[in-house]
Amino acid sequence: ETEKRFVQEMRTLSGLRHPAIVQVLGGGRHEARGYLYMAMELIDGEDLHKRIGRGAIAPEEHAHIFKEVADALGYAHSKGVAHRDIKPANIMLRSDGSPVIVDFGIAVSQGQTRHTQSGMVPAYPMLVLFLVSFDFFIFFY
Repeated sequence: ETEKRFVQEMRTLSGLRHPAIVQVLGGGRHEARGYLYMAMELIDGEDLHKRIGRGAIAPEEHAHIFKEVADALGYAHSKGVAHRDIKPANIMLRSDGSPVIVDFGIAVSQGQTRHTQSGMVPAYPMLVLFLVSFDFFIFFY
């Protein structure tokens, strides 16, 4: 199960090209040891959860982060990929302040098998908390 999720994340990410989505550089199985690996770009910065913990974030910074994350999620959705675990800890901030979505471990692409129980919605409660922390209100249709 864990191996299947890892391979799914690698396949999902390698098909996405957006400045606010972490890039997969390669991956595979280590021949001698047999373990799977995935090489991703190094993000020099901190996650949004830590940034929020350091103190207040200016409204302009809120708006910038929110816009970039929303744009990246829209792009992923246009490619048939739903992240399903958006939360501050899964958004890295580069040293220039630009956000990058990471951890697509429970993402699902159209046509793939879902790994959560029917009726369970793993990401939306965290997404609502994320949005409330930015003082934005969004309605999902």
